[in-house]
Amino acid sequence: MSLDPLLLVLVAATFVVAGLVKGVIGMGMPTVSLALLAATVGLPSAMALLLVPTIVTNVWQALVGGYLRQILRRLWPFLVASVVTVWLGVGILARVDVRWLSGLLGVLLAFYALAGLFNLGLAALVSRGRYAAPVNGALTGLLTGMTGSSVFPGVAYLQSLGLPRDMLIQAMGYCSS
Repeated sequence: MSLDPLLLVLVAATFVVAGLVKGVIGMGMPTVSLALLAATVGLPSAMALLLVPTIVTNVWQALVGGYLRQILRRLWPFLVASVVTVWLGVGILARVDVRWLSGLLGVLLAFYALAGLFNLGLAALVSRGRYAAPVNGALTGLLTGMTGSSVFPGVAYLQSLGLPRDMLIQAMGYCSS
């Protein structure tokens, strides 16, 4: 099998850009790289390319920061629901036409970006109710399994909790790991 040098350069450039974003704001490496790679190599290949870098960076992010106990105590229903349903999403990914899931990824990322840009009150939408943690966790797991992105509703839910910045970044590491 021959590797296209231009493709290798595009993949490397994608990871450099995504790594810079993560380094500057503490998040965004999977979202930026997934969007760019899906457009370049397709969603399944993009998800495969992201697996190791995402796990390594997010496990590191989740373990350093000093908030491990507080995060697990506060977010366990969200995290458990997410872990359980991610497998359902992966099952859907294996059975559904990837074009639909690539479109879903685009819609989710565009919705999240527009909600932030126009201050649409997304945090209030995802944080309401007694069952907000498990419902958001289940949706996050399902959509992550299908698209490779935990940005919606996972990140929106975590942002709605009003966590201190460092705790939020560490919690996002758990959400994406």
